[in-house]
Amino acid sequence: MAGEGIRFPDAGPSYWAYAVMTRQGRRIDESAYIAAGAGLDLSLPVPDQLQSFASVPSTAYSGGGFRRSRAAGTAAGRVREETFMHGSKIVNNRPPGLAAVFGLRDEAMKVTIAYIEEPPFGWTEADGTATGADIELAETILRQIGVTRIEHCLTTFSELLSGVEEGRWDMNVPLFVTPQRTNTVAFSVPVWGIEDGFLVRPGNPRALSSYSSIAECPDARLGIIAGQVQHDSATASGVSQEQIVIFEQQADAIVAVLSGAIDAYASTALGNRIVASRMGDSVIEAVAHEPEMNGRQRTPPLGAFSFNRENGDLLKAVNQQLRSYLGSPDHRARMARFGLTDSEIDPAVLNAG
Repeated sequence: MAGEGIRFPDAGPSYWAYAVMTRQGRRIDESAYIAAGAGLDLSLPVPDQLQSFASVPSTAYSGGGFRRSRAAGTAAGRVREETFMHGSKIVNNRPPGLAAVFGLRDEAMKVTIAYIEEPPFGWTEADGTATGADIELAETILRQIGVTRIEHCLTTFSELLSGVEEGRWDMNVPLFVTPQRTNTVAFSVPVWGIEDGFLVRPGNPRALSSYSSIAECPDARLGIIAGQVQHDSATASGVSQEQIVIFEQQADAIVAVLSGAIDAYASTALGNRIVASRMGDSVIEAVAHEPEMNGRQRTPPLGAFSFNRENGDLLKAVNQQLRSYLGSPDHRARMARFGLTDSEIDPAVLNAG
């Protein structure tokens, strides 16, 4: 980062100040500077992005604290900021910085993430805490780009796209990228690649191992969550609309499998595997679809975070961080806690660009 912070040697309270840098009228970066003590000039290096940097002497602030102010001359004008401390409280009137750059909602740099109940990607703990692989990845990336407040909004799958499009929240947990969905929302780079699979009763009594096997049994019933890509995959393989039963929640579809109301529930192979391991193979069984196409390994369907199409700054910041983080040892270790392996991570890494 251009113009890294300088720690003044003088004793005294410290604070962070931010310089918003511009080029041709556009915010392109934000660097942090530390200053400490009272009665010092803010003499900082000139970042590459700034044409000039004018330091402004500090002035005493009543109450035993201090005040700092500075102005930065840029191609687009001047940015002025004041930060002062009174006792232990820090007050900063900085102009829109990361909040504006990343398209966030307020100066607290808050981002709200919508998620659904679908382990291992996301679910709600007994204490109301949102957790899961997708939640973990989103929080990690958002913290790395400077977001300080992260909130979660539980919703249904059918509400994800319309909710972020209407601005009810800032981003969605990953979902499969399709041409139709890209007309509604903006997707990040992919974060996982996962094939489909079924949940069936123990022993798979109807030997259902693919969508085509459902199509070959006219009386077989397949459960699908409303709006998910499995619906199109099933119909493309010959499954009729009469064979498909739509559910709003994963839990309802699982109950239908157990009761025999449907013969299989279609979702991601990974998610089904986690559900079966939690419930026990003697209760429900996961069947993965064969990811072969004409004898060749194909790229599995890819999932990505989605955003309002007008929120390009947040999308850009998330993408930049994802490209440097995906596939790292820390990323793989965090995802392993939720059952994601190299098989799900590597396709995303290869297609992250």
